[in-house]
Amino acid sequence: MLSMSLKQEFGAKVAVNNMSLNLYKGQITVLLGENGAGKTVTLSILTGCHPPTRGEVYVNGYPISKNLTDIRKNFGFCPQHDLLFNDLTLSEHLYFYFMLKRKCREMYPMEADHMLSTFNLLEKCNTMSKSLSSGMKRKLSVMIALIGDSEVVILDEPTISMDPISQRATWDLLHQYKQDRTILMTTHHIDEADILGDRIAIMWSPDVYGKDAKEQGFVVVEKEELNMIDNFFSEPTTKSWEATLEECTGAELSFILPKEYIHRFEALFNDLKEKKSELGITSFDASVTTMEEVFHKLMLYPLSQTG
Repeated sequence: MLSMSLKQEFGAKVAVNNMSLNLYKGQITVLLGENGAGKTVTLSILTGCHPPTRGEVYVNGYPISKNLTDIRKNFGFCPQHDLLFNDLTLSEHLYFYFMLKRKCREMYPMEADHMLSTFNLLEKCNTMSKSLSSGMKRKLSVMIALIGDSEVVILDEPTISMDPISQRATWDLLHQYKQDRTILMTTHHIDEADILGDRIAIMWSPDVYGKDAKEQGFVVVEKEELNMIDNFFSEPTTKSWEATLEECTGAELSFILPKEYIHRFEALFNDLKEKKSELGITSFDASVTTMEEVFHKLMLYPLSQTG
């Protein structure tokens, strides 16, 4: 088990604000947040690279501030930027880190072959890391973190630079290896968090979420050319709905409609349908705010709390 209660400041800037989180064996916990939200800073504290301004991290009840050397023997870490030896082959990397964790040498071939097969890299096992593609280097970094039965595995954006097939292989591997491990990974992709996460922690501002992000709907209008559609939502019958133009991309307009007026949306759609030719509308569609739209809206605001 891994638990933390942290605050990290850099001068006047608060990077991690009173973050409390428990991670459990047999689960993948996903830390979800946009770039710059403080995920990597959090991981640097968890791995002992950075002392927190306030707080502590405990691994199986032992504080890392006093037991870091022993704790690291059972740690696996995949940083956001690959840290590889240019003149070591893929297999040599795996063997080096396997032995660094003081594991039984006889177990290495079976574990290494399983990982290489999962990632379809058996034919690349004798290739120098400097000759690998960015996606292959990322796979190697993930394998290094997992090899040697690491009890705690921390992965910072593990699937970045990977193609969709490699991403799927990584997800499958993580599901296989989570049984006897405590795994924490970061991502800013909601679909990846949903697929992998037994638990998901989001770095966000709950005040913004409650006030602005979730109380809205959308209507998307595709128009033939610039015409009276821009004025349609300013007419007396619709102005009271407080519709605002969110985005204009080519021939597509997106309007935000306050969610409290959802009972009047039917009248709006009927009006749009009747005036379709007059307004030059090719088509229109409507939706409520999706989770991804909420998330991206949240990340436009300064981080005020980690939760």
